[in-house]
Amino acid sequence: MGAAGRHRRPAAGRQRHHRRRRVVPAGSADSNQITVGVRTKVTARKSTATLQAGESFTVTGTVSPNHAGQRVWLQRLVDGAWKTAASATLSGGSGYTVSAKPPTTGRLTYRVYKGADHDHVKAASATLYVTFG
Repeated sequence: MGAAGRHRRPAAGRQRHHRRRRVVPAGSADSNQITVGVRTKVTARKSTATLQAGESFTVTGTVSPNHAGQRVWLQRLVDGAWKTAASATLSGGSGYTVSAKPPTTGRLTYRVYKGADHDHVKAASATLYVTFG
């Protein structure tokens, strides 16, 4: 600082570098550990929005990061609870294709669910709506 309280810049070629180093005695730097749950991303695309009674529909998508060999479940919302309609095993590229034939007519709500594993918490796709008539 100069006499007037202003910062003075050193002349060219005479730059000053200051580093601060904090030294913490061993055993005094403990902090609480927290666990943060990380979800996979589950995508889902339905083959059609409207079907005739008795027809099947297909949902395709991916799970990322890659979870090849693990399972996903196509679930239907029934009286406020998710019920499994079908399942599929994830491919080497973590993709899936699953088909189902609804047991009833009307506007039905589906999702694709991926259960928790050793490094990710459970996750589900966005809700899919399909009308069967």
